Amino acid sequence: MDNPSENGKRSPQVLLLMAPSGRGKTTACQRAVELARSRGLRVGGLLSPPVVHDGVKTAITLRDVGTGRERVLARAHQAGDGPRVGDWTFDPASVTWGNQVLASLAPCDLLVIDEIGPLELELGQGLMNALGVLRRGAYRLALVTMRPRLVETITARLEGLEVSVIRLDERNRDQLPQTIVALGSKACSACFSAGL
Repeated sequence: MDNPSENGKRSPQVLLLMAPSGRGKTTACQRAVELARSRGLRVGGLLSPPVVHDGVKTAITLRDVGTGRERVLARAHQAGDGPRVGDWTFDPASVTWGNQVLASLAPCDLLVIDEIGPLELELGQGLMNALGVLRRGAYRLALVTMRPRLVETITARLEGLEVSVIRLDERNRDQLPQTIVALGSKACSACFSAGL
C-alpha cells in the first residue's frame, strides 16, 4: 500500500470484498473491526448484520461501527413505503439515519461499508453517502462489501481511487480479517513514519 499521491500524501485504498449474499461478508467485516480495534486502529462506518430466526434471514440491521447503535434497515416479505430490492423492503428512516452516520464520520484508519448494493448502484437510493465518503478519502483503508455482479459498476463509480477486489470464499474466509487489518496497520505505520 505504498501509494503516495502527487502532493506527497498517501492515497487511501479501497478493498471491495465480493461474495454472493449469505457467504460471510458481514462476519468477515465484524472480525476485521474487532481485530483492528484490538490493535489500536480507529474504525468507523456501517455494518449490516442479519436477523435470523429458525435458520431464516428475516431482517437486516444497520449498525454504526463507532457507537454500536443500530436500527432495522430492511425486512423480508413485508409491505412498506420504502424502496424494495427483491424480497426486501427498506425502512426510509433507517436509510436516512445510515446516511447521517456516514456524513458525520470522523477520519479513521479502517472504514467499513457493509454493503453498497443494488439499492445504491441500480436504484440510486439507499446509503448514497457511502460513495461520497469513499471519494473524500478520510481513511487509510476502506473495506466495502458487494455482490459479484456489481463489481464493474462500483469500480467505475470509484474511478481515480486505488481499488482492489477480493473474492471471499471458504478458502480465505478465516484468514481474511487478519489480512485486511495487516494492510490497515501497514498503511497507518507508513503514514505515521512519514508524519502524515
